[in-house]
Amino acid sequence: MSLGINNICSAGGILRDQDGFFLAGFNQHLGSSTVLHSVLWSVLDGLKLAWHRGYRHLLLQLDSMEAFEMVASATHDSPISLIRSIFDLLNSDWRMNLKLILCEANMAADFLAKVNGVPGGDLKIYDNCPTELLGILSRDVLRPPYIHLCNLA
Repeated sequence: MSLGINNICSAGGILRDQDGFFLAGFNQHLGSSTVLHSVLWSVLDGLKLAWHRGYRHLLLQLDSMEAFEMVASATHDSPISLIRSIFDLLNSDWRMNLKLILCEANMAADFLAKVNGVPGGDLKIYDNCPTELLGILSRDVLRPPYIHLCNLA
């Protein structure tokens, strides 16, 4: 997700294999929107891309508690059309797990969301990993701890 001047947003994400290596990426300019809306568009676009590429075992990772809860409780009669579309895809013939992650663990997807698409443009698919993303992916593949330190006193 990317939020700029006048709430201009974009959506984006990444598909990785079980070892964390790049399979595909995507992004799309959404125009004036909200952060939640852009996260949900990222979920929908990512699910569609995974389905069309033939991936049938997925771990969907989200760093937004609000989006996570909406996706986890999605129903066919949701008043939000985007949630209904996500629900339909979630109930396709595949194995799906949903996981809430820290923002630090979602840097690759955030990077692609921030690579501006063409305003009003279609979904852009990346079949090859953008060079600028290699460092972020390498860090993720090494599985560093994502720790939030807090003072409990």
